[in-house]
Amino acid sequence: MTSSQILLLVLGGGLFLVITVIIAIGDGGSLKSFKNKPVGNGQHGTARFATKNEIAKTYK
Repeated sequence: MTSSQILLLVLGGGLFLVITVIIAIGDGGSLKSFKNKPVGNGQHGTARFATKNEIAKTYK
């Protein structure tokens, strides 16, 4: 084996070890921790139509 191959194996093993440690100490969250909300539950404000005055002010 060449030194570059050994270096690649060591870096790959180190990365694998780091990912394994992160998974092990993580809180193990899942999608069940999200609240069950209906779509559009106040996320984008309320729908309304512009008045003629607002249209004239916007598009001069």
